[in-house]
Amino acid sequence: MRNAAAGAHRDKLTEKLLLRVARRVPSVADAGGKTVSLTKMNIREDVRDHFVDLLLSDRKQYDDRLDYYEVNFNSAVAADRRDANAQHWKHENRTAEIETEDGEVSAQVELAVGDYNPFDADELDKKDYRRLLDEAIDSLPEFQRRIVVMWRQDIPIESNDPSIESISKVLGKSEKTIRTHRDKAFASLKLRLERKGRT
Repeated sequence: MRNAAAGAHRDKLTEKLLLRVARRVPSVADAGGKTVSLTKMNIREDVRDHFVDLLLSDRKQYDDRLDYYEVNFNSAVAADRRDANAQHWKHENRTAEIETEDGEVSAQVELAVGDYNPFDADELDKKDYRRLLDEAIDSLPEFQRRIVVMWRQDIPIESNDPSIESISKVLGKSEKTIRTHRDKAFASLKLRLERKGRT
């Protein structure tokens, strides 16, 4: 009974701490409550996930990294936010460079992607490739990541059959938009996997 009470108390404290973290990270929604930036959402999730990882680590065994949060909570969360900002905005800016002003995939990207398929059966059989591919997919902007994950599951981009789920239907975007973002994602995956293959 005492363990249950202690667990409930710990859960309440954890919930309060996570609320404090959330207050220190800018909102990703506009006044109407709609999400306005997937990048900001990813930043917010990264800050929260990092703090949760530290809490879980500390539950297993004392983790001195939490000491800084205890002494200077706001500065610690601000530092996490800066790290997440640098990572995600850099990635978004890099992704933006592979499209033209009207949002189309640039000729350079089309040339780079060609008939590239990150899910080629021969590649998937290679040592470590599957792990590197999963890491590369996780690093994509959220919208592109969702497209690639569905593409990997053989969900079609578009279908005339209303009973068949398609990527464009699930994500509420046109076939052209889905293909554009899929090609951008494939270009990013190709670059990242080629770099990893050289290291």
